Amino acid sequence: MQRRLMRDHLSCAAETRARWWAQRSPDIVRRLHRPLARELAKYDAFTLLVAVYAYVQYAQFESPLPPFLHFEALDTKPMRQTGLSEWELDVLSRETLAYSSISGGRAVTSHSDVATLINLIKRLEENIWRAYPHGQRDIILELNRSSHRQFPWQRPTNHPAIARYYKIYSDPKVEEVLRRVTGLNTVELFRVGIGLTGHFLEKPALPIPAPAALRVDSSQIDNFLRRFADTIVNLRNHIEAKAAFGVNWAYVSNPLRDRPLVAVMINGGPHYLCPIPSFLLQRLTSGIYYELISDDGFANPFGASFQRYLGEVLVRVQANASVPYAIFPERNYGPASKRKDTVDWIATDGSANLFIEAKAKRLAVQAKIDLESRTAMESQVSKMAEFVVQVYKTIVDALDGKYPEWKPNALPIYPIVVTLEEWFPLGPIVHGTLKNRVVELMEEAKLDIGMLKTMPYSLASSDDFEMAIHVMSKRGIDTVMAERCSEEKREWLLAGVLTNSFADELSDAEMFFPEIWKEIIPETMGDQ
Repeated sequence: MQRRLMRDHLSCAAETRARWWAQRSPDIVRRLHRPLARELAKYDAFTLLVAVYAYVQYAQFESPLPPFLHFEALDTKPMRQTGLSEWELDVLSRETLAYSSISGGRAVTSHSDVATLINLIKRLEENIWRAYPHGQRDIILELNRSSHRQFPWQRPTNHPAIARYYKIYSDPKVEEVLRRVTGLNTVELFRVGIGLTGHFLEKPALPIPAPAALRVDSSQIDNFLRRFADTIVNLRNHIEAKAAFGVNWAYVSNPLRDRPLVAVMINGGPHYLCPIPSFLLQRLTSGIYYELISDDGFANPFGASFQRYLGEVLVRVQANASVPYAIFPERNYGPASKRKDTVDWIATDGSANLFIEAKAKRLAVQAKIDLESRTAMESQVSKMAEFVVQVYKTIVDALDGKYPEWKPNALPIYPIVVTLEEWFPLGPIVHGTLKNRVVELMEEAKLDIGMLKTMPYSLASSDDFEMAIHVMSKRGIDTVMAERCSEEKREWLLAGVLTNSFADELSDAEMFFPEIWKEIIPETMGDQ
């Protein structure tokens, strides 16, 4: 009885703290935010955004810093180890757009100007966390969402990602939606986007009209800019409308991710400033998805295109595999009245079978950032669990000999769900919640839970899968997947397993589909 009363008391206290935080957090965080807002108001927005550009380019590409932005610690340490990270510069750019002076503010003249603002951001985040009443309870969730915040900066959009999205968007049905929504076809969109990115990797601003050296059609640039650029005033209004003064403050999306180019005047002439060029590449590739997904004709063709893309990867790697493997594509089976589909792809070598299910669905943004409600995260975990159980259901049919081409053998089976983007970078809470939901769904479907041990499932982003299939072609499916499914590495990202255990095999991995660059950047464009 006493224990029950104590539990009830603690539960009541937790509910009271939750209500208090929900009611008071906007006022508390606004008050904590004032020192940062006051300091930002002293500075000119343009020069602050140019400073952000310089530090991000230095961190990602070691581009030379202007001498006035250099600081001594950079002589001996990578920038992230000096206390200045790209994700904090992301927040600084958002706050600059919201609070810095559009005209008449003080110019940034030294690293100390930027350091002062970054330190205020750090202090604000620390103070918000101290004020948050559920910090001890939610520390693991905080670590999980921190990984979502940092992960994209550690693995930025690269040549393979550009090629992947280019091929997926080039599907005729997907491209039809792309053209209807953006006014550009796939080649035009990527040609303009890559051409502008090449410019912004070297210079922070682009004059309008664009220089002839870009060799990109001016009407296509205009069309592109209508979707990728905006004014500081409009961006500021967007920030104000989306602001969240609570424990999610630092995680509110930066409008530069949607509109990475900012219209500015330089020496009396119109220009577009790109404070964070990697946002332009993200918007060009993964970001376009969010514009197209609301179109009724997009989701199914997009999913089918991603599935075909993974098949192309399997075929491309198969051609030069040291350990040959057979490929089985999706097929229909069963009686005409109850037709079913096999798993999307099967790769089989002499060591194991890899049952591959492709899922182009993206993780909802709210599931990555919302610490005040677990609803979004739990919903997305449940969706992933459905994907996993879907594979186990079809494995049962496959082992019963119902598949038309692949037939049961004595080799291990490894189910893997491959998502276009990374869903869950890290976190025992997420992995535990997923495992529990998978078990629940398997019990509901009357599936043998023992399959979770004899055929352990894996999740992988398309980027990780491409690396994995390259290693499997050299070492065999079982060697790679047995290592991936070992007790020690069950909660690791697949990329972490590969770099930890198969670094030599990864060292000679080449980009898939290099030929697409001749379509995007024909020789007439020169070396942009």
